[in-house]
Amino acid sequence: MSAQSPTVVSSASPPVHAGKSERRSVDFLPSIWGDHFLNHASHSMMIHESAEKQILGLESEVKRMLDVNSSPPEKLNLIDQIQRLGISYLFEREIDAALEQIHQVYFERDAGDNFDLNTTALMFRLLRQQGYRISCKDAFKWSLGTSNKIVRASATIARLMDDIVSHKFEQERGGHVASAVECFTNQYGVTEQQAKEELWKKVDDAWKDINKECLCPRPVLEPLLARILNLTRVMDVLYKDKDCYTHPDLELKQLVASVLIKPIPS
Repeated sequence: MSAQSPTVVSSASPPVHAGKSERRSVDFLPSIWGDHFLNHASHSMMIHESAEKQILGLESEVKRMLDVNSSPPEKLNLIDQIQRLGISYLFEREIDAALEQIHQVYFERDAGDNFDLNTTALMFRLLRQQGYRISCKDAFKWSLGTSNKIVRASATIARLMDDIVSHKFEQERGGHVASAVECFTNQYGVTEQQAKEELWKKVDDAWKDINKECLCPRPVLEPLLARILNLTRVMDVLYKDKDCYTHPDLELKQLVASVLIKPIPS
């Protein structure tokens, strides 16, 4: 019986196959924020004893306002204001009870209402956020349909503006998927500048579609359209003249700081 030779495990690296593409390096700029959000500890956030007593008193007053038998529109507007201020976590139990009462009266008991369009839309949004099964069949069908021009126009604006301003940077990276600028130049045999001009015209046409969809009579309620419009506005800020998403600058930093860092003037 012949002896088996021992198996030798090689520690050498596996051979690299010819033609295998290497992972591309990304040359992004460092964060414009640095360690701001890690080290930021503003002394203005310290609460003195007198201010703490005042805050507790205001909390009690808001809870009382949510518990009283006020009209549904007043309660809905109060809840909306609390959520917009970002302090709804202080009144979760009271908000739950108020919305449950409104849902029982106007949906489970089918009491009906004489609310205006704004109050109806606000009630729909707040109840949906709270997890109640409140469906708007027309809006649901509209969101799934192919006739909603505003959705397609928003996607067109985001895609084309991104491709126009980031085209050169993506080319320098190499191996990136073809942008709308490259596709246009290859398909129509025009220069890069001519392609960009034509794509900007398509962006303008898409904005016209959005403006038309926001005019009365609207296909769905205004709050739904507002979300799409606001998203498109953000894309316009990020990609208006350059790719501020990939290469954020001081102007974008100031815009973000005005929303998230700097206190709202009293």
